[in-house]
Amino acid sequence: MGERNKMSDFSELLRDIIDKHNVKIYTLASQSGIDRTLIHKFLNGQRLPTNESVVSKLSASLLLSREDNIKLLQSYKISKMGETVYANRKLVKDFYNEFAPDPKGDLMNRSIPINRVQPI
Repeated sequence: MGERNKMSDFSELLRDIIDKHNVKIYTLASQSGIDRTLIHKFLNGQRLPTNESVVSKLSASLLLSREDNIKLLQSYKISKMGETVYANRKLVKDFYNEFAPDPKGDLMNRSIPINRVQPI
C-alpha cells in the first residue's frame, strides 16, 4: 500500500487557503519574510517547509483562524513524516494524554524512590 504524494495535501491546503484569502504570493512573501520562489515550490509540491516555524510564519501572515492554523500545521506534519508515522505518533500522544496529570508534577521527570531491603 503506497502513500500518496506526501507534499500534495500540504500544497493543496496551502493553495486553497491562499486563494480563499485572495492573497498574492508576492504579498505573502513580503509579509512572512519567506522567499517568493520558495512559496511557489511549497504550492507546487516541490518542497516542504524546513520546520514548523516556517508554517507558523505563513499562518500569521495569512491571519488564519485557530482551526485553519491547526489544519495547516497538521497537514505539514503528515506531509513531513508520512500518514502512517503521524497516525502512530498521534495514537501514542492521545493515549498518554488520557491519564490524569500527576499531582506531584511531570511523571516523566520525577525520580521514583527505591525501597531498599534492610539487612536482618
